[in-house]
Amino acid sequence: MKTSSDTQSIYTAIGQLSVHVVPAKERLKKPIVQVLIVPEQPMKHIADVIANELKFRVATYSIDKQGNVSFHDLDLL
Repeated sequence: MKTSSDTQSIYTAIGQLSVHVVPAKERLKKPIVQVLIVPEQPMKHIADVIANELKFRVATYSIDKQGNVSFHDLDLL
């Protein structure tokens, strides 16, 4: 989960997901769904690579003035 949807945050998340999936797959011995959670959808050309090439899913969230977090796009996972 990232607090920004800027390019650096997206690239950091991609790296983290890519590295941490290896031991998770070895330990669980089952398919892993990788989900990038960011406040806003990435730029279209990056989102296309994330979805089509990397096979990651993307979910977004928002935080209201009271600090409550709402997740969006979970039905697409």
